[in-house]
Amino acid sequence: MRGFIGAVAGLAAVASATPSLSIETIHDGAAPVISSTNAEAVPNSYIIKFKKHVSDTDAEDHHNWVQQIHSSSQDERLELRKRGQEPLVDNVFHGLKHTYKIGNDFLGYAGHFDEATIEKIRRHSDVEFIEVDSVVHTQVPVKSQGAEAEDTCDGELEKLAPWGLARVSHRKSLGFGTYDKYLYAEDAGEGVDAYVIDTGTNVDHVDFEGRAKWGKTIPSGDQDVDGNGHGTHCSGTIAGKKYGVAKKANVYAVKVLRSNGSGTMSDVVKGVEWAATSHIEQVKAAKDGKRKGFKGSVANMSLGGGKTQALDAVVNAAVDAGIHFAVAAGNDNADACNYSPT
Repeated sequence: MRGFIGAVAGLAAVASATPSLSIETIHDGAAPVISSTNAEAVPNSYIIKFKKHVSDTDAEDHHNWVQQIHSSSQDERLELRKRGQEPLVDNVFHGLKHTYKIGNDFLGYAGHFDEATIEKIRRHSDVEFIEVDSVVHTQVPVKSQGAEAEDTCDGELEKLAPWGLARVSHRKSLGFGTYDKYLYAEDAGEGVDAYVIDTGTNVDHVDFEGRAKWGKTIPSGDQDVDGNGHGTHCSGTIAGKKYGVAKKANVYAVKVLRSNGSGTMSDVVKGVEWAATSHIEQVKAAKDGKRKGFKGSVANMSLGGGKTQALDAVVNAAVDAGIHFAVAAGNDNADACNYSPT
């Protein structure tokens, strides 16, 4: 397990992020509205985190209250349009989008609200902070500098392996006799679930040998397919028969980015929540004897986006639930601590 986690930690593809957060507004004891500097904001879209004292019942009551004030605000805007006091082409706000819950560590929600509604939310005593939603994206993976791999895996030695696989299995610098050899345990990854939070995964690819499953599609109206390829690339690096580090691991596709390789931070947060909830269910199933051989879960996030308090909080909650995360350190020659999640 340790070897698998350590190996997967080196898999994260290129990420881009911005190193700091800015607090836009704090006054009169209201919750701060936080945004990521230089990140592309999603207009009128917000992620809201509850304070620690908020219970599940409190959260449900709050969600109902938000829907009510949102509906009232939209009714007022509609009436103004009818009177000609507001443009007919003015924005339409969609209200509550996601609710979040990971144990007692992370409670919140996301939605699309007008300024009047978000101002009321800011002043509610349940709210810890509000974060402006932002764009998240993939980037082109770094190409291997090694030779083309051939399907010549021989037990615990893979010959003519690409440089990356050879490197993660040798402590010393690669030499003439080791530069294309991958040494690995034959059962590496067996019993481990890897949640790939990305563009989805081609779960029917022969390289996964039936070990890949579709977990969840988060973006509204999207399909259960990887129309981009980035997520499948990451999944193959983790658990593919030919190029995978842990060739017996299970892969769960958690689609948070659309086929164009971009999405929203609110969807990414929901994807992390889904993975954590699924892991908790698997732990329970193992304890109840309903799943044999379960060893634990990891999650891979090879994403680029802004420095975000919401993502940091939800990943920390998922870690507390027992998931080990491998995240992109970036390819910018910069301190990885300046990237989310940290």
